[in-house]
Amino acid sequence: MLNDTFQKRFQELQGKSDSLPLQVVRSQRVGSYFPAGSWQGWATSCQNLLKAVYGENSPHYTNFTEILKRCRGSQGDVQALQGMFKSAKEDFEGGYVFNVDLKISGEVFGNFVVLAKQALAEGSSCLLRNEFHILAVNIFAFEEKWRFVFAKNSDLPPSRYTGYTEYQRRHLLATLVTVHWPPKPPFHEEPFTLMNQML
Repeated sequence: MLNDTFQKRFQELQGKSDSLPLQVVRSQRVGSYFPAGSWQGWATSCQNLLKAVYGENSPHYTNFTEILKRCRGSQGDVQALQGMFKSAKEDFEGGYVFNVDLKISGEVFGNFVVLAKQALAEGSSCLLRNEFHILAVNIFAFEEKWRFVFAKNSDLPPSRYTGYTEYQRRHLLATLVTVHWPPKPPFHEEPFTLMNQML
């Protein structure tokens, strides 16, 4: 789903790259340059896409950013950016990148594991209301496929355990919540709708 969006954006930016206008400039030095507005807008969009797909610490993003810092619009500089972008696009299309949806899901799930360990250390297996934003639940058992469903913390049911006080029940989440596939509320197939709701 998100991979399809990124694939489309890679295609759009490749089309823009192929149509960047090159101008020959004759002054003290003869050279070919790309007009500032054309290549800079394209490069900024590419940088944003590479950051979203690969992350800030990836070689694709860091190398592109380093070249961009030095770029003044000369043919050689812009062609270096185009080469870096093309390499990132080819890696993405070739499947040499982890599934972006799983990458994001894994980060959300990883945060959940940390919170669960903290709750156990404090003597409870319940997570707290407002302790995290989104819960990711692995649903591999339904179809033997690595998938997750997502729910906002505020939409999860409170604990009903009678051994807790009323105050505790309001602030602790239930330890067991029924999950369906396809997902039913409060769960969703992807986290991005939920993230948008929280903005």
